[in-house]
Amino acid sequence: MNFCELQKNCLKRLKQAQIPTEAAAYNVETDTTVQFDSAPTGSNNTGITNTFTYGEPFWVGTPAPSAVVTIPGVGSIDLGPYLDDQGGTTVEVILTSDDGLVTAIFPLGTQVLDAEGNVLDDLIIWIIILHTPPPAPEDCNVIGPVYDFGPDGATFEPGITMIFTYDPADIPDGVNEEDLILAYWDGDNWNFLPTTVDAVAHTVTTEVSYFTSFAILAGIGVAAFTASDLSITPAEVESGEEVTISVLVANTGELASSYEVALNIDGVVVASEEVALAAGASEGVSFTTAKDVAGTYEVTVGGLSGTFVVKEAAPTPPPSPPPAPPPAKGTNWWLIGGIIAGCIIIGMLILLVARRRY
Repeated sequence: MNFCELQKNCLKRLKQAQIPTEAAAYNVETDTTVQFDSAPTGSNNTGITNTFTYGEPFWVGTPAPSAVVTIPGVGSIDLGPYLDDQGGTTVEVILTSDDGLVTAIFPLGTQVLDAEGNVLDDLIIWIIILHTPPPAPEDCNVIGPVYDFGPDGATFEPGITMIFTYDPADIPDGVNEEDLILAYWDGDNWNFLPTTVDAVAHTVTTEVSYFTSFAILAGIGVAAFTASDLSITPAEVESGEEVTISVLVANTGELASSYEVALNIDGVVVASEEVALAAGASEGVSFTTAKDVAGTYEVTVGGLSGTFVVKEAAPTPPPSPPPAPPPAKGTNWWLIGGIIAGCIIIGMLILLVARRRY
């Protein structure tokens, strides 16, 4: 039986089980046993007979890139059913906190790893409210709860999107809604993240590549970071040659803080550096990168964008032939003959003089 026939047969049996068949991925509405003629290749169906649990997605064949699994208002999820052997998500996963105010979006293909780059042993992830959160920075207010994301040490490549919803009534007088900022707790201090504020939907959004505690901060004296003077040199290189990418980061706010500068190339974070800046201070940050494949690469740093071009390396010219030796000089017989004749004449003169004396 070929794959198309297998998939058609699978869909037929899915239909008999009253499960939607119009997409490549399905959510079981009740605990359901589905009978397959054989285990479909490229799916999370591991045998001919499969029992699926309510809320657990499954698919026939490779899930469509648009397949989305939404887990609203539960606060935790076992990512195991949604990961391949390399720790990559096989569907887009959207997890919402218990109170419905925080959403974490894991894009299709996100690598879910530990700090050492291995697939997580514990695949239960969660969003919970901290009832004894760290203190807010001086002159700042925490807007809404502080949320802890776990497990500790989980990392994501590419980063996941976090969306926090806030109540405008919680914002102190004198603070502009557009100045709200998301921050993460590193165990000692709050550190600010690049934040997008939607004052209409009352949400703040950021992208992170790790789990810790997060909160929305507001205050008259907050740190605010801007990036400028993006430089990409040289703009065109041969494959394997280095490109230097630099940017100027400034803290235009009123509080000292740190800021993580991330280098994105073609939408993937390839390097990052954290800078600590006093209020009003600025600092240049530089990265170097090299690409072996020819093409145009898009660079994004701190909201600034640019490109560089990689060309195929020119072929090495063949070595130059060694210089030809100078031509050998011919024998000057005239000179040799003249020398011999001169010697004979001198010898004869000496002999003649000697005879006259005697």
